[in-house]
Amino acid sequence: MPVTTADTTATTDAADGPTVDTSDDNSSAHCWPPCLVALKERCGRPLVGTCVKQDLSFCYSNGIKEVIVNGDGGTSFAFYNAGVLCASVSLVGGTYVYRDGAGTMVATLTEKTAGDPYSDTTVACDGNEVVVSGATLQSASCKTIHEGDCTVGVCQ
Repeated sequence: MPVTTADTTATTDAADGPTVDTSDDNSSAHCWPPCLVALKERCGRPLVGTCVKQDLSFCYSNGIKEVIVNGDGGTSFAFYNAGVLCASVSLVGGTYVYRDGAGTMVATLTEKTAGDPYSDTTVACDGNEVVVSGATLQSASCKTIHEGDCTVGVCQ
């Protein structure tokens, strides 16, 4: 059963800068454990909408911009809201490490089937581990748009 949360409004957070409210019904935040809810609300891909791809940058219709960085240490993803870094995710040895805009680790996420974002996923945070089922992640209320849904264009 997905975790549910109340809607939030736009805020300014000293660590993360100004934010655009993405907590409407177009967010997958309710599908994740409480430790990831705020991060997903401020920095998540939308459930539906449009996306423009330019090189390794992706601009989503909810105002979030995602930039992929491939380095010697692996792949990382930077998420921007209103032009300000609001989250980063790095892939370290098969585990995704989620950090807020200030660089503080929020959670780790490990897919049961590596590389399959819709397999059962273990989220570790706040001293607990929670398994989010693949069925939940594939449901219409949780499955966000991805890079493959994007059209090529100018991403700003």
